[in-house]
Amino acid sequence: MRLVLSFALFLMMYSCAHSKKAEPQKPEVGDGVSGVINNFLSVKENYIQKQDAGNAPEVAPAEVKNESAAAVDVDKAIQKIDVSSNAHVEDWIDFFARRDRERFMRMLERGSVYKEVVQNILIENGLPKELFYLAMIESGFVTHAKSRARAVGVWQFMQGTSKRYGLSTNGHVDERRDPIRATEAAAKYLRELYEVFQSWDLALAAYNCGEHRVLGAVMRGGTRDFWKLYEKGLLPKETRSYVPKFRAALLVGENPAQYGIDVKVPMVIYPDLEAVEVPSPVSLSEVARRAGMDVEDIKKYNPHLTGGMTPPQYDRYEVWVPTSQAKVLMPQVDTIPRMRVTTRVQRENFEEKYYHLVRSGDNLSNLARRYKQSVSHLKNINNLASNRIYPGQKLRISVKSYHVNTIVVQKAPTKKGRNLASGNRPRLHLYKVRKGETLHGIARRFGVPVKTIKDANRIARGQIFAGQTVKIPL
Repeated sequence: MRLVLSFALFLMMYSCAHSKKAEPQKPEVGDGVSGVINNFLSVKENYIQKQDAGNAPEVAPAEVKNESAAAVDVDKAIQKIDVSSNAHVEDWIDFFARRDRERFMRMLERGSVYKEVVQNILIENGLPKELFYLAMIESGFVTHAKSRARAVGVWQFMQGTSKRYGLSTNGHVDERRDPIRATEAAAKYLRELYEVFQSWDLALAAYNCGEHRVLGAVMRGGTRDFWKLYEKGLLPKETRSYVPKFRAALLVGENPAQYGIDVKVPMVIYPDLEAVEVPSPVSLSEVARRAGMDVEDIKKYNPHLTGGMTPPQYDRYEVWVPTSQAKVLMPQVDTIPRMRVTTRVQRENFEEKYYHLVRSGDNLSNLARRYKQSVSHLKNINNLASNRIYPGQKLRISVKSYHVNTIVVQKAPTKKGRNLASGNRPRLHLYKVRKGETLHGIARRFGVPVKTIKDANRIARGQIFAGQTVKIPL
């Protein structure tokens, strides 16, 4: 009853607060945090900003200092995901481990390419890294995946939702297909869903069927317990399966050997990427030629550039290029000729898409709220060692680099180390250590030196244990 009264009171306040709006914006069908919930977040954001402004101490105009109490790196209010099992979860575990084993193995293989960077973005935004498996059940990590409802990409964003979280979509670009930028957008969306429902089960359900349906189910059921709503049949059938499906994918994906799945397929490590700013619109074939690359590789690292060119609505645009080729391309960007585009497009501001110009009164805490990120993520993408920022400083609000951990870490790079740094990385085989196995035995089995395995896994003394996953460079 208290829950129903709380929502009723909020709706009354919302109605009063927005009664003067002449033309309220109609939410898009299938969109993200929209309607009542979207406006709730907007009202809450304005309230927080007013509190920040009212409580902020006077700051000298020379710099903007972030109070350590305000700049919280990790949102401690966000709880861990419950991965306990029940009969519904067990049914999905049986499906993945037995009936759908081959497809599940392929999803794990594709996902391993992106796993590290996806989990890094989630962690930096104060979210559980296990949400990686949400993208896996959404798309199987197929970047061009498209649903019957026209959701696209690794995270299966609808067009309206993607626009709200900073992704561009038109005839020349669909950033829902970019696994890096789409993950940042998904992190923002998931943070908001959790803030609204205070439950990962309900947040995931809302990601599947929409906030209004979950909100309606909560109101009708008088509970925020997903499993009670499940038993009452208050959620759509697909959504009732969605949460146990996610839990099952997480449990099997993190412990494949336990469920009889042996991931033996060699996987190529994705190269370190840099976002290189080029004039726009330009042809990807010309960018590839200047970088000394094959155009198919440029397209592979930029699956969101669907028209073979950078989007004409920007006068500049950032293209993902391997770090070694980025050094070749960057000195030439000003000489790349722009293409002539006859169709009229709505121009968008490049600076506003990627940067924020710090003003007096800004601090990392309120900027993180404004751009729906964590303080930790903002600091990381701007290489900030402290919480101090200054008026006039230009801050990135999206990642500029896509780096995986270096396979070999050495103070003085050898020829092999330079090859790895340049993107010529060996294939990696992920091997689950069995009971009684030694590092020397595994090395003999795969025909590689023990030191190579130790370096790839940062093993200091050669000690391994049953169940451990080790990387085998091939």
